[in-house]
This record gives sequence, C-alpha cells and structure tokens, in this order.
Amino acid sequence: MCFKTETEVERTTKQIDKIIRKDRKNNYDTGCKFVLTTLLLLGPENSGKSTFIKQMRILYQGGYSDVELNRYKLALRENCINSIQTLLKSEKVILPETLLCHKKSVLACNGSTLDQCCCDIEILWSHPIIKEAYDKSTEFPITLPTNAAYFLQNVRKFSDPDFIPNHQDIINSRLKTNGISTIVFPHQGLEFTIIDIAGQKSDSRKWLHCFDNVNAVIFVVPLDEYDIKTGNKNKLEEIREEWTSMSRHQQFEDTSWILFLNKTDLFEIKLKKAPLKQFFPDAPDTTEVKAASNYILSYFTKAFKGKVVYPYITCITNTDLTEQIFQAVSHTVINRALSHAGF
Repeated sequence: MCFKTETEVERTTKQIDKIIRKDRKNNYDTGCKFVLTTLLLLGPENSGKSTFIKQMRILYQGGYSDVELNRYKLALRENCINSIQTLLKSEKVILPETLLCHKKSVLACNGSTLDQCCCDIEILWSHPIIKEAYDKSTEFPITLPTNAAYFLQNVRKFSDPDFIPNHQDIINSRLKTNGISTIVFPHQGLEFTIIDIAGQKSDSRKWLHCFDNVNAVIFVVPLDEYDIKTGNKNKLEEIREEWTSMSRHQQFEDTSWILFLNKTDLFEIKLKKAPLKQFFPDAPDTTEVKAASNYILSYFTKAFKGKVVYPYITCITNTDLTEQIFQAVSHTVINRALSHAGF
C-alpha cells in the first residue's frame, strides 16, 4: 500500500494522531508535563520492528489485556500450523510413506483445529527430513517465518485448550499488521511516541511528510538475512541501499539515527552452517558472531549519509537486553535534545 495522493497522507496523519491521543488517555494523566519525543521505526519487513513495539508495551505499558492475549493465542496456533504446512507443501520435501498419513492430517488442519493434529506435527517435526528442510529453507522457494522452530517446538503447549500466552510467546508471535503501530508512554521525564508504519516501502516518499517532528529514527536490520537473495541482489545489499537513501533524505536532515543490527541469536545459528564470507567475499573468514556482526556494522555505517548514527548489535526478542538498549537510546535522545537547545 502506498500513499498516492495528499488526501491519503492527511488521512494517515489523522490516524496517527488519533492513536497517540488514545494511548495518552489510557496510560497516564495528560496533565503531567512531559517533554514530547517521537521515534520513527524504519526497516524491512520481518526485521523486528513490530517485536520492538511489543517489547515497549511489555516494559512500559504493563503488558496485554485478556482480549489481546486471546488474539495472540489464536495467532500462535495459526503460526504453528502455517509453519509446518509451508514446509510440507514444498516440492523439495519428499517424505517416506510412513509419514504421508501425518502429512495428510496436518494439511487438513487449521489454527482452530491444531489440537487434532498436534501429535502429527510432533512426529513430523522430530523427523530428520523435516529438520533438514527447515535448515535449508532459505534455499527453497518458500517463505518460512524466522520463528518457525519456536512455534513447532511449542505445538503441544499452543494446542492446550487452557493455553495463555506468556511474554515470550507474544514476542515470538506473528500477527500481521498492515496499518500503523503506535505506542505512547512516559519514561525518564519524556513522553515517548514510537511509530511504525507496517507494510510501507521506504522508497515511497509521500508518507514521510507525516513526520515533521521526529527526534530520532530507529532503523532495524535483520542480520540473519545475509544469506538471502532478492533478484540478483543480496538482501542486506538491498537493505543497505534503502538505509543510504533514507539517511540522506532532507526530511531527516537534523534527525539522530539509531541503527539496530537485530537477530543476533538467529545470525549465530546460521553462521555455523553458512559462513558470512560465502556471501560477502571481503568478510572475515570466521563463524564467530562478534567478528561477523562487526563486519556488517561497518558495511552499514560506511553507507550512512546522515549527520550522526548510534549503532547497536542486539536481539530484540531478549526483553532484558532490549530494556538496556532502550535506556541507552533514551539517554541519546535526551542529550541530543539538550545539545540542540544549547545546553
């Protein structure tokens, strides 16, 4: 979805303002005198932006209501069944006859009937052919969620009628968002507003006019996509081009930039099977995550065209680490604001 007319931009701006007003009303007394601070989340799909929003919700808004927990319960069941079905439908996955009855059972299920094929999924997931297919899924013409292993390892828990998602389940869940995700909360004397417009390609410049007063841009890069190709380009190369283009955009001329190199956990697992040097010839010949992460950090910082960037190598699914990093980010925003004010 792209904003093709000025009317659509204005409508989006009104939607953002409406969400922000609602969050303010729900979270604290609007009579408090907070300094307004707006952070904009940018980055490709599946980079971890929505996960960051969820972490902020858990850390600074007290979590989720019963209605929302039920929504995540249904989403996790769908995530689980969609993950195994995606593997089973691949032409590359050829199962022995002994597993065909389990495949048939799983393909006939959906999220609401997960309990009926739970055992079938466990049997399939434990088989070496499915495990190998999962390990090589980036080589197949399929789109598998990065958290597929988490969903399939927890199939029995998710299929329990009394299942209630915990924070880790919510963080790992995939709940499709095509609209605007916004969260407002007070922190360290500031009112933080974090905005993510899901599903928007950054090469569409129209919607940037919605954000005239952004204090900082957080750009999220999925480290684990270093081995993926989109057309003739490596995925990280494509993301870096977007990073360069956005960081030089006049809309963010005086804006601080924060770079999150995310998914170190998945990156570390992948490196052991597919070294970074295999995809980037000038990368260090190592499977050690720190050296490989530092190479990608340099790869992105060299392409930065803004005034100042603060990089972090992180794993946004880790709540404690995300809290620590956001503390650092908030200090950065405060210090930059004071600097601009002449202090």
